Amino acid sequence: NSNIWVSSDGARVSDLTLKADGRLEYTNAGGNRVIEDLDRTTTEYDAQDRPLNKQFASGARRDFTYDATGLESFRDYAPRDDAAGDYKTEWVRDGNGRDFVSARDNGKQYKRRDVTVDARGDIDYLGSDNKRHLSKADDLDRIASGEFIMTAESITEARDRLTTTATQAGIDMKRFGGWMKEFEERSVKEKLDPEQVVKTMDNLSDILQTNKSPHFDEQQRKTIVETAMHNIARPLEIDQGSHPTCNVTSTEVYAAVKHPDQYARLLKEVTATGSWTGTDGKTATPPAAALKPGKDESSYDLDTPDSGKRNLASQVVQMTLINAMYETGKMNDTDAQGNIKVDRSDIRYILGPNRTQTMVQNGQRITIDQGEDQLVENGAQVKGKNGQPVDGPEMIQDKVIESCKMFFGEVPPHIENSGYSDHTGRREYFNDLPDKQRLLDMKAKGELPILTPTMGGMHAQTIHDVWEDPKTGQLWVLLDNQHGEPEVKGSERRSGEGDGDGWITLETLHKTLKMPGQGSGYGQPVMPQIKKYDHPSKH
Repeated sequence: NSNIWVSSDGARVSDLTLKADGRLEYTNAGGNRVIEDLDRTTTEYDAQDRPLNKQFASGARRDFTYDATGLESFRDYAPRDDAAGDYKTEWVRDGNGRDFVSARDNGKQYKRRDVTVDARGDIDYLGSDNKRHLSKADDLDRIASGEFIMTAESITEARDRLTTTATQAGIDMKRFGGWMKEFEERSVKEKLDPEQVVKTMDNLSDILQTNKSPHFDEQQRKTIVETAMHNIARPLEIDQGSHPTCNVTSTEVYAAVKHPDQYARLLKEVTATGSWTGTDGKTATPPAAALKPGKDESSYDLDTPDSGKRNLASQVVQMTLINAMYETGKMNDTDAQGNIKVDRSDIRYILGPNRTQTMVQNGQRITIDQGEDQLVENGAQVKGKNGQPVDGPEMIQDKVIESCKMFFGEVPPHIENSGYSDHTGRREYFNDLPDKQRLLDMKAKGELPILTPTMGGMHAQTIHDVWEDPKTGQLWVLLDNQHGEPEVKGSERRSGEGDGDGWITLETLHKTLKMPGQGSGYGQPVMPQIKKYDHPSKH
């Protein structure tokens, strides 16, 4: 019979036709219509043309059952090779309406309201957030392939919402989607609570759906979301750029790794209202001059993000934190009873016009870039003890720790670098020198990244990883300089290129922790011996 066709696996079908888009349509042995896509995905329909199942070459599938009332249940399955095991869920109608419930192994019961299914096998429903969501059957194939990492119900909804809002905003989804996947992978590695991931995605979606902002236009709001996703996906590429903000940049890096939900919440609140409320309940309103994109942020290229420039999300985070520390009184000098000795609550940290200084050196005229950063009080620049304008936030380590508590409510792992001398009674910089076992223990406990001083306390950086060479016992430290990786090294390196991120030995770390007066080569900037995305085990 010329109407009967036999596939390579022996299945017999009839009424086979080739559609204009290249798909096949045929009737299977059970008498049901089947559509087969070019990638061998098949969707089977019943006599009423309702989807019965959708199957993928990966083994993932979605199955439906119906009764006289309509859709009765649907089951999702996706095979996975990772430790989480295969993905399986079942949804059953709750009563005779269009609400469905799903009981999970964790004892939780989830609910979807007003559920409908379309011809593609996609489920449209009202979620617990009272927003409509679309559970795409094709996403099961993406789970099977490893493209989607986290599969909790709330994460699925948050991912769907962020993907939809980002697409509607015209964001490059190939780039953005890649960072979303990296963020999910990092979240699993860091063992973040799934609700942190949900809140992170929802906060970014809220920014994209914000119609008005006191400081940022629509394009800038998109840029904030894109650069934020880059930062929480690749925290090793967060950069202070040409700004003397290493102190709060280390706070930002830790937040991006461990508290992305708080990171995104700060961005959402400042974008929508111009103000931010810390975890301590105190609210700050950074000045407009602190948030206007500077030279780094205006020329930052999302296609080459690891460039040594600060991006817009980092600017908003850093400038909000610094100004919040001043505005809420955390930068004040107080006595032992908490009485204010020096009130700095009117000081603000802003970006002004880029300043340059021209001087003659060895008969040559040299122009020095002095940057945009300014510390101001009542419209005038704050001056230091030398009578010169202060261009940094003046935050030593204890103030950095205070900013962490305000930002995400905890004291991060850190290497101490200051204290009171028993001999003079004065504050002096010195550095704790962590040994190999201590750093390995911190890694085993999940206490990475570690905030650390370098250059004898003149610079702040973060330690992202440590690794012991099993052959030599040498400990390697992945040190984030927050300045990117300079393309040119040594004497040919231009000023402002930074000293790079990468792996150094523990001995090298100890040298930069010590103060310059303690010996030759101490307290100096360090160049990575191995680049950050390389590994000592390969050398």
